[in-house]
Amino acid sequence: MSIQIRNHIIGPLQNNCFLILDENNNEAVMIDPPLQVESIFPKLREQGIKITRILITHAHFDHIGGVQAVLNYFDPPPIIYMHQAALDLWKAKGNADAFNIPIQIPEQPDELLKGEPLLAFGNIQFQTLFTPGHTSGHCTFYNAETQSAFCGDVIFHRSIGRTDLPGGDFNTLLSSIRKKIFTLPPETLLYPGHGQHTSVAEEMKFNPFLI
Repeated sequence: MSIQIRNHIIGPLQNNCFLILDENNNEAVMIDPPLQVESIFPKLREQGIKITRILITHAHFDHIGGVQAVLNYFDPPPIIYMHQAALDLWKAKGNADAFNIPIQIPEQPDELLKGEPLLAFGNIQFQTLFTPGHTSGHCTFYNAETQSAFCGDVIFHRSIGRTDLPGGDFNTLLSSIRKKIFTLPPETLLYPGHGQHTSVAEEMKFNPFLI
């Protein structure tokens, strides 16, 4: 079994769009399809990669703005997974209207997660971690095999997610990081929604918001 992590930096807010690829069948899970995600479709077609699942860490517009494009491109369309606590923000289109950015999304994701389920897609498994604070319905998805956590906008290299938008709460965010992110193995790589990746060990030692 061979799992590969690929990152494409896409869109006006320079979102990290992660593909977790099962090289045995060329099927991939996409995390947080951003605006302008269609820019990578030619490369995916050339390499024969098919997106079969979409995981949403949180429903801000820059993390869901490309969902419809992915659904329209692949046949059958990928199945979308998101925590049920993020549904209100999803239905508000991730507050896109406040930034005058038009997006189209389905009425709701296919699968609304409850609690912290283990998700298994063929050879790829994710442990869901409920990590609110940046938004009230934020999740992190941990893949033990690659020792990787896809943490959206909860934590960044030497920084943390903003909490001044609706649903944000500073103390809740710090609690999520300490109780969920920092209890992962120290060598776990943290792949955020923006910027460079980091690790649990590095952020425990150097993140100025958490030391």
